[in-house]
Amino acid sequence: MAIVKHLASKGGSYQDPLNYVLYKHNERSNEIILDARGNPIPREYYLLDGINCEPFLFSVECREVNNSFHKNQTQNEILYHHFIVSFDPKDAADYDLTPERAHDIAKEWAEKCMPGFQILACTHIDGHNESGNIHTHLYVNSVRKHDTEENAYGERPIDHKAGYKLHMTKGYLEYMKGELMQICERENLHQVDLLEKSYHHVTDREYYAQKRGQEKMDAMVAEMKDDSLTLIDSEFHTEKEIIRQAIDDVIGISKDFEDFYHWMQQEFGITVKESRGRWSYLPEGREKYITGRSLGTAYEKESLEQRYGENQMIMPIDWEKKRYEFVDTAIPPLARYEEDCYMIFHMDFVGYTKTQLVVDIQTCAKALESSAYAHKVELSNLKAMADTILFLQNNRIESVSSLDSLYQLVINKENSATTELKEVKEKLKLSNEQIHYVGQYYVNKDVYERASTNKDSSFSDAHNAQIMKFQDGLAYIEKNFDYTPPNLSVLKENRERLIDQRNELQKALKALSYQKKCLGVMIHNVDEILGLGRELHVFEEPISHKSHDRADDFCL
Repeated sequence: MAIVKHLASKGGSYQDPLNYVLYKHNERSNEIILDARGNPIPREYYLLDGINCEPFLFSVECREVNNSFHKNQTQNEILYHHFIVSFDPKDAADYDLTPERAHDIAKEWAEKCMPGFQILACTHIDGHNESGNIHTHLYVNSVRKHDTEENAYGERPIDHKAGYKLHMTKGYLEYMKGELMQICERENLHQVDLLEKSYHHVTDREYYAQKRGQEKMDAMVAEMKDDSLTLIDSEFHTEKEIIRQAIDDVIGISKDFEDFYHWMQQEFGITVKESRGRWSYLPEGREKYITGRSLGTAYEKESLEQRYGENQMIMPIDWEKKRYEFVDTAIPPLARYEEDCYMIFHMDFVGYTKTQLVVDIQTCAKALESSAYAHKVELSNLKAMADTILFLQNNRIESVSSLDSLYQLVINKENSATTELKEVKEKLKLSNEQIHYVGQYYVNKDVYERASTNKDSSFSDAHNAQIMKFQDGLAYIEKNFDYTPPNLSVLKENRERLIDQRNELQKALKALSYQKKCLGVMIHNVDEILGLGRELHVFEEPISHKSHDRADDFCL
């Protein structure tokens, strides 16, 4: 999957792009990181090229073009455009995407979509925030250097003339995204529809707001640890993310808009309104509504109306054989493929609609500072206790031991799925290796045979690299396939099957993680209600209840 991001830069200097791609930068301040001697620290890896320019002379050559056409003479003009082509980390594992191959793809795309412009192309492998994805930066001088032939994206005759600036429009950007999708499809890479609106839309402003908020939260947690206090929830969520989570929690249990409006207002204090066929959301303490479009297409009216009641269907249970009742969700049971196969189910618990944690006021920083907030926490605790008891009743959990056992069962399933996922990834790695060498064998076989029969050594010298690749593939086949070249199509089909298995296991792990979170909340609340004072959330070994200070069973 490749996605493209576009930024336009006014003012500044043409030297800034070269400094950014060559040296490490602070992600928050965007300043160059210096060593102890005050020198810039080079990036550990990069691929650098120039299109219609020398990469290290990008600044000088761009200024020469600007001066010759008398463009970009003021600070208010767009100096250059910055495109970022980012590839899915799974492309490297599934389809052998290398930095060199990604670099060539990004350059091909840039030359096709922005011909005649000076472009600085640089590929990194670290990814933003150490995400590890391969991505290419393309810095494009806003003034065209050479005349080009007319193309589909041009809206004006001057859009193909030298000396005129890059005219970015919505249609032009869609054309560029479409071209990138075609190249990725040709290269057999993971791909999403770039022309569709974002399902979960997070702007740069929201992304950095979350990072700043998390840094402040981490500083508060560290300060509280020094005072021997612990915050139960130390993860920071932006206002938009809180709205998204609230919508996800209540839309599945809502029957219609009135029901949805009621749950959002009662459970989260968020007001929902409809205007001109669109929904907007207003959290407490805010004056301006947040539109569903700014949250992503998944949170607009059309998408949400299709999700009404998706968590309402209850799977029938034989209570003599099974003591827990679950909600059947959209994710089906995961069929296994090994000889000793088993099943992992995705099951939600009846009555769980994001029950809150019972908070210990003595460890809540805000409650210690404000008596009004402490009162609010007390009311929230009462509601959380009532929800917990309702959950236990609905699922017929009648003792601490049965609750702990269910939690341990989910952990065991999660561990088994994690182990199996690791095995599948190892098989997928081996499959990619087989396709790589067998592919080299078949692709270069004809060249090798021609070189063997050609008495002129110049042919072998000219195709030495291809001959070496064939020999590497042949040696691999002799070692691993008993001298018999396998069918490449069969190997690719096997890889696709492994990819599907890996994806299904990842879905199952996500479901199990959600189940573990639900039960963790319930175990915490039960321990607070009964005052057991145990270590919570993680049980490395099977749980023993001999050390309980209170009776194990409790009546509901």
